[in-house]
Amino acid sequence: MFTIFKDFPFSAAHSIRGHTRGCQNLHGHNYRVRVHLATERLDELGMVLDFADLKAIMAEVIGPFDHRVLNEIPPFDVRNTTAELIAQYVCEEVGHRLVEGAGSAGPRRAGGAGGCLGDGHLVRHVHPRAVIFAPREPCRE
Repeated sequence: MFTIFKDFPFSAAHSIRGHTRGCQNLHGHNYRVRVHLATERLDELGMVLDFADLKAIMAEVIGPFDHRVLNEIPPFDVRNTTAELIAQYVCEEVGHRLVEGAGSAGPRRAGGAGGCLGDGHLVRHVHPRAVIFAPREPCRE
């Protein structure tokens, strides 16, 4: 198994609808999304995925969030903005783009179901081709 990862930062404001311990108020975070990609077989250049391709994918996925209010951007205009749901969204979007054939190795297989796991201050969403990490910072009143 070959694995690569890269961190992608962005800053955004949000509020968590229905929260009652302070996070319902508009506040901001400096997010770091860590994308892990793994494959059994390297491409013809000896890569899991060209980092330039991964950077382009992530620009499409999280670029619209940077220095914005997440609650105003689909799907978070109707979906809550927890770290878990942000990680799930990023993972699904990266997975779709890998299936569509982004990258030097051509189409990537990404089928199957994922799951969300929390471990303290880190939340990860596991996808068969990508593991996405988002910070899970406790809100302070």
